[in-house]
This record gives sequence, structure tokens and C-alpha cells, in this order.
Amino acid sequence: MDFICAGDDLEQIPEEVHSKTGITLPGAYADKNSMATLARELRKHRGDVIARIPFCVTVEAEAYGAHIKLGDVLNGPRVESYRFTSIEEMSNLQSLELNESRIREVLDAVEILVETGEKWF
Repeated sequence: MDFICAGDDLEQIPEEVHSKTGITLPGAYADKNSMATLARELRKHRGDVIARIPFCVTVEAEAYGAHIKLGDVLNGPRVESYRFTSIEEMSNLQSLELNESRIREVLDAVEILVETGEKWF
């Protein structure tokens, strides 16, 4: 059975925002420009003071080697398989690689937001 991560309200992107931007999921989970655009539009839609990215909590797990299913509009990204199966295996944990995969896209999206004057979290 597949675990369905329903997320919370801060992880949900309303249909109006998808329609306005033309950006859909799961593609936006891995593209800096889509992330920045959605974060900006979500801030406006919610009347918030900050832009929030990423839209999921799996980016760090992926950077440490977990395999992530990106999901869809209804079910956000979730871990499909973990890199580690025991606490003991984690003792070999190396530093987080920030220049590869989705974590690089998230950091680049933050840079885009900063360059356009957005406050982010």
C-alpha cells in the first residue's frame, strides 16, 4: 500500500493559483522558475508577507539519498525508499550536497525571489 501524504494547508496550492500561473505539479517541485513563480503567487493569494518554498519536506531527504515520489496535485512528494535502514548506517552520513538535484533548484528559487525583492521563508 502506498502512503498518501496529504500535507497541510501551507503545502497545498489552490487551483486558482495553478490556473493563473499555468504551472502544475509535480513539475514545479523540481524547477526553480516554477517554484519562484508559485511561491510569489501563493504569497499574494494568501495575503501573506513572505513567500514560502519548497512546497514539500522531502528535499533534504532526497539530498541525503532517499528516493522521492513527486506525487501530484493532491498528494505531495513523499519518500518511496530511504537511503538508511538503521540508525547505525547514519553514522556514515556525509555533508549535505547542495549543488545537485532538487535542493539546488530550491536554493536557486530562493535567489530568484531575493533578486525580485521577495521576503522568503
